[in-house]
This record gives sequence, structure tokens and C-alpha cells, in this order.
Amino acid sequence: MTSNSGAQAVNISGKVKEFEQNSRVEICWVDSKKNQLRVEGILDMSRGAEKKRKLFELHPGMRGLFKDEHDPRLVHVEVMPTNVRWKEHRFGEYNQIEL
Repeated sequence: MTSNSGAQAVNISGKVKEFEQNSRVEICWVDSKKNQLRVEGILDMSRGAEKKRKLFELHPGMRGLFKDEHDPRLVHVEVMPTNVRWKEHRFGEYNQIEL
């Protein structure tokens, strides 16, 4: 499989192919008080070696999962936010966060 950027990707879970077909995502976090944070955005899977190298610096435990930043099983996925909003746990409207 080849991505839009022309780089090879290993599709272990099927998500890589899904993301290549539709790069729009929404991620929702809920804290212990059930407050919500929602981030909508566009995925960037450019797979740049520099970004992967930085991940290895920040998370040394990755070395147990991947050989190095050139390991074809490692796909760097970054969300470029287009809309961010939050709300407290109760009925009400979301609050928009300016980007």
C-alpha cells in the first residue's frame, strides 16, 4: 500500500488505510470529573524520520517495540487541529477554544 505522500506504510490494524481514505478525525478526552475535550482535525501521516526520531527521544520504551525511526511498522500520526471545544460534565453547550 502506498500513502498519498508516496511513502510505504505497513497496515497492521487497518487504520492506516482508513486514515489514507479519510484524514478527518475527532478525538474526545474525558477526565475523572467527566469534563470533555473534543479536538477535530486533519491527520498528517507524512512519516518524517525527524518526527519519529523525536518520539524515540521522548519515549525511550518504544525501542522495545520498534527497531528505529526507519522501522516500516512505525507510522507517525499527527492531528492538525481545526476545531477544539470543551465542556463541563453537565447539560450545556461546548465552549470554543480559539486556535
